[in-house]
Amino acid sequence: GGQISNIALGTLAGGTTTTRNFVLDAGLLPDGTNLVANASVTAQGIECNVADNADKTTTTVLNLPNGWVTLDAPATARLRDAFPITVHYGNDSDVALDDSDIAAVLPPELTVVSGTLSRTAQVLAPGASSSYTIMVQANACDLAGGELVSLATFDDPDDVIPADNDDAAATTLLA
Repeated sequence: GGQISNIALGTLAGGTTTTRNFVLDAGLLPDGTNLVANASVTAQGIECNVADNADKTTTTVLNLPNGWVTLDAPATARLRDAFPITVHYGNDSDVALDDSDIAAVLPPELTVVSGTLSRTAQVLAPGASSSYTIMVQANACDLAGGELVSLATFDDPDDVIPADNDDAAATTLLA
């Protein structure tokens, strides 16, 4: 089943046409799913040509490759204490991604204590996800009270939905 929406277009003079576009958000559907849209009009009064009062169209979902990334960092951290920055990434399509580069981009005031900033040439099966954590610290006393913003990026040549390919998190440094 589906949802039915009735939309009044108003009155059309004889021999005229109108076009309406509708946006459909169907969420993530499997490749090959058919979406069918039906349209019909009802005339008030005498209708001599009912054959042109309805139409339908079908489109097949082609699930586009899409990788994503998010970044977690604490809201606050103490100077000279190590704290974690975690990068989460994945593939929320049903198409494999086979050349994904994921990177954390840290402000220069942070020093990496352990871990690596990036993962390169990652192969992500449909629905796969992973994460990695970097331990960092800030040492300069003049940073106390300041906010540092860390970034995470996702890049794959086959990814066609860039809106979720970067994320940021801010950490305020305490003395």
